[in-house]
Amino acid sequence: MPFLPDRVRAMLADVPNVTEKQMFGGLAFMVNDKLCVCAYENEILCRLDPALQEEAAEQHGCRLMHSNGRTYKGYIYVNEQILRQENQLQYWVNLCLEFNQYAQKSKR
Repeated sequence: MPFLPDRVRAMLADVPNVTEKQMFGGLAFMVNDKLCVCAYENEILCRLDPALQEEAAEQHGCRLMHSNGRTYKGYIYVNEQILRQENQLQYWVNLCLEFNQYAQKSKR
């Protein structure tokens, strides 16, 4: 199976304004200068609508993003186990792309 970042890159090939950046220990795919999805060796970090976060986190293979005792709103890790089928990976990438148009750019 191809490397997970390569699979995400292929899915974003026709999306305009995509750049790649090392971030959070993985390869972040920025769309319109905003984090869209970050790919690691065995999972992806999805930036999605915070209203979908709790429901998404309850799905098998998904977990919330925690750092320094804080839960980040709108960020979900999705394990590679459920991303093996292309349609599953496409589902999560699409959720990220849908939210990207509403996401705010980082202040950095």
